[in-house]
Amino acid sequence: MNCFIKESIESLDTQLNIIQTCISRLEDNDIWKKFRQETNSIGNLCLHLAGSEYAFISSIIGGKPFIRQRSKEFTDNRVMNSDQLIENLILTRQRSKEVVGNFDFNDLKSNDRLIRIFCILERRVGKRTLRKMKEFVSEENILVQDFYKLRCDAENIHSSE
Repeated sequence: MNCFIKESIESLDTQLNIIQTCISRLEDNDIWKKFRQETNSIGNLCLHLAGSEYAFISSIIGGKPFIRQRSKEFTDNRVMNSDQLIENLILTRQRSKEVVGNFDFNDLKSNDRLIRIFCILERRVGKRTLRKMKEFVSEENILVQDFYKLRCDAENIHSSE
């Protein structure tokens, strides 16, 4: 697995463990409590975390159906108890790991900008390939160009090469 992806997943898992520990120490009623009207409950924030992770990783990158109802993440109240909320977060993370685990880092010609960025960051994409990309990278989206420049800097590939 790509080092960048591996470290990102490890960091996300660390944060998930912290969330699990915190939620397990609360009563179900406390999870859905809003301490001020203009704030969100812990439960709503957990729904939002799971919704965002699914949308960006499973749906956008993994091509899974887009089933998110973002507004409900903030308006639903007491839809899950603490165990169900944690289970939802864990299931979402497992789906994300499946998508990332099956990711083909050789797909530099993908129509998806995020996939092209991941490919540029992949260590298996060597200096020779990066040099060849120079010919067409100027036609890319500015975000892809920026990641290409970062990777070239990291590899000490200068624009004069």
